[in-house]
Amino acid sequence: PPDEALLSQIRAIGPPRWGTHPPYYELDVFIRLSNWWWAYWLMVFAGEMTPERNAVLLARCLLLFDRVAARGVRIQEHNFTSMQMEAIYYWATALPEATGMNVWRHAARNNLEASMAKAVFADGSHWEQSPSYHRGCITWYGASVLLARRNGHAFAEEYTDRLLQMAEFLDALVTP
Repeated sequence: PPDEALLSQIRAIGPPRWGTHPPYYELDVFIRLSNWWWAYWLMVFAGEMTPERNAVLLARCLLLFDRVAARGVRIQEHNFTSMQMEAIYYWATALPEATGMNVWRHAARNNLEASMAKAVFADGSHWEQSPSYHRGCITWYGASVLLARRNGHAFAEEYTDRLLQMAEFLDALVTP
């Protein structure tokens, strides 16, 4: 049920404080934004989801989105950027009628493409050099591509080609 304690926690996210929070704090915020996306769309058709509850939950999700989007994003050579942009791409694609979401969808796609160019080598290997991170990055980079295709949008051909290279590289690692 809605409560002020949860809303005050969301409001407390505030701007990043690199001196007091480790980089994982930043990552945690985006993981929550992705999880809220999945939770919202799984619950939206539940019998218990009244219009009032829907309004409260959606308002909270959009407030969290606004807080996250206001933080800005640095393109980094690891999974942080892909996880961040996956969450923003989900919300922006799902709610194009909300103010500014089309801008955020394009920004998320552009940032995913820039992150892919920095983090993934031409042979499909990922700079983290860990199969588990590699699999995670395929998911974070790839889910947005699938959502884009479903909605008639496109990512750059180089991006999707590199994503396929990532899958082939991972397949070569795990296949005897």
